Amino acid sequence: MDRGKNECSVNHKNQKFNNFNASYEDFKTTIPRASIKDHILGIYAFLGLLLVIGFMFWVIFFLEYINPYSFQRDETYKICMKTDQYGIEFYVKSDIDKKYPAGTAARVEFEKNVIKDYIEENKDDCHYELWWKWQSVDPNYPTPECDKLQLMGINPTDP
Repeated sequence: MDRGKNECSVNHKNQKFNNFNASYEDFKTTIPRASIKDHILGIYAFLGLLLVIGFMFWVIFFLEYINPYSFQRDETYKICMKTDQYGIEFYVKSDIDKKYPAGTAARVEFEKNVIKDYIEENKDDCHYELWWKWQSVDPNYPTPECDKLQLMGINPTDP
């Protein structure tokens, strides 16, 4: 045995791989690998998706609090008011008189929007009540939202 040659050391450049007749360098370059560029593009796509989802949640949260009035009292809407025309109760923020001063066209338009939204909400609720009344086959099934609209002189089944 030749002492100058170590039997354990293998020269990869000339090694054959299971009769494939390819050197180590040839085999190494044919292995498909995702490039760093592909990984970076994937990260940017993921971050972009997170940004879009976060923006959507922010818009939904923001739109919840942008309305100047509410039909339910909560920590934002504390001051109770009533419309002149139908006496509809609604709640406003404390700065309502600054944005919509009493006696102005802006205040009249504001109250028209309150009435319109109230009627739309009650009509939706009334349609559910009428459906449940029909499902229950009980002619005395209560429909309080429909009754409110009828007291206002509004036909709940009109579109």
